[in-house]
Amino acid sequence: MVFFARAELDMNVLDDEVQDNLKTDDPLPDAVILVSFDEHADRLIDVWKQNKTRVDGLVRRGQRNAVDYLKEVAVWKFHDGSFIKAFRDDQSRQTYDLDLAFLWRDGLAQLVDGRGAFQEAPQGHIFRHPSGRATRHFLLASELLRDEVDAYFVAVAVCATAWSRLKCTSTLHIDTMGIYPIARAVEDISRRCGGSLQGWEIDSFHSHGGMAGLHAVLTEADAVLVSASTTGSMVAKLREDGVPADALI
Repeated sequence: MVFFARAELDMNVLDDEVQDNLKTDDPLPDAVILVSFDEHADRLIDVWKQNKTRVDGLVRRGQRNAVDYLKEVAVWKFHDGSFIKAFRDDQSRQTYDLDLAFLWRDGLAQLVDGRGAFQEAPQGHIFRHPSGRATRHFLLASELLRDEVDAYFVAVAVCATAWSRLKCTSTLHIDTMGIYPIARAVEDISRRCGGSLQGWEIDSFHSHGGMAGLHAVLTEADAVLVSASTTGSMVAKLREDGVPADALI
């Protein structure tokens, strides 16, 4: 699976990304899935269709030792809360009905592991959390993000998880500015994919210190995005304070 965010896309970019995923010592994939959201997915399809000669060359890279391993190339689109197969290359010989939400969760796990976002304290040390609790483990959400593509990948996961709330949201409350790039990406995806077109606002309530009165200002057009929690104490406290469960992400 290759994810494309909102960057300018041409055949050179597409060629590089697909080739990188086919250059492997592991068995070649049965399918190459190109994924984006709304008009960016439409742009993927347009570029693919307009460059037939180069596309044919890419598909041939799915062969090794005269064996054709690559059986499907498809473009999937996230729109209005769902992943939809929007295009299938005419050279495809088999159809795969994939659970993109499952693949996204697996991708998030790889992102956490690859970026080192889940951290363990050295021997003899502990992490003191903003909640006041002490543990040997800490999950730092901001470490997930090295570029805009990372932010959009996480944001698609957020939108897929809580679309019923986010499609009506105009104010997103976040617990730390460390996830502001994700919040901005959530706004962009939501507005493009069938959500509210009203003016958006992103508000940081600064972790445990600022969440006491949050429940009093929430409306049905508000949602709360919690960056990360190894103990779950922030979400539990917000629920105790009266923040609706469907408003918490």
